[in-house]
Amino acid sequence: MTAIGVDGAPGGWVHVTLESGTAVAVGFATRLADLPRADIVGIDIPLGFPVPGQHRPAEVEARRLLGRRASSVFAVPPRAVLEATDYADARRMAVDLTGRSISAQAFALAPKILEAADAERAGVPLIEVHPEAAFAALAGEPIGRKKTWDGQERRRSLLAAEGVAVTGGLGVAGPAASDDVLDAAVCALVAERFGENRATPLATPTHPEDRPIWVWYPD
Repeated sequence: MTAIGVDGAPGGWVHVTLESGTAVAVGFATRLADLPRADIVGIDIPLGFPVPGQHRPAEVEARRLLGRRASSVFAVPPRAVLEATDYADARRMAVDLTGRSISAQAFALAPKILEAADAERAGVPLIEVHPEAAFAALAGEPIGRKKTWDGQERRRSLLAAEGVAVTGGLGVAGPAASDDVLDAAVCALVAERFGENRATPLATPTHPEDRPIWVWYPD
């Protein structure tokens, strides 16, 4: 089985490829359409959209799993907000549909969210993974911040315990930071477990436009 994990980075997407559980390549693509072929792709970007005025059930469960790290879970707005022509329109639409505005940082993610959601609906074998939730499931608890040395070393050891050794000799990550590569790696691990029917959805979607967030709990 070939599984790929993908994380957003400046100018595109960093990806890690697993072949039969072994990390074999790190790469960078400007578009999801340029990713290598894979049986399943785990991506760190929302694929589902909420009922206006509500939170996605998977986001609620991801926050519960992360406890004190719950703020790392992005609350995706309805698709119409992300399709707004500019930030001012997005803010007005968000207030109309949800009762609250949208941050500039969240609106800046709109192109990547829409690219991924459209690719999934067009048949690209994408599943949504939240790396912080995925690492928490692996560790049995929320772990330290990914920008710190200790946080990155913990992530590396959690991946290595599952046979996924991410090293500098695997390829070029372009503008992606080291924590982005580790996030892509855990997305690939969850994608592989999904392909083996071993991954767990954090919640069941409540309407057709939503999607689950997947994690894997070690046996």
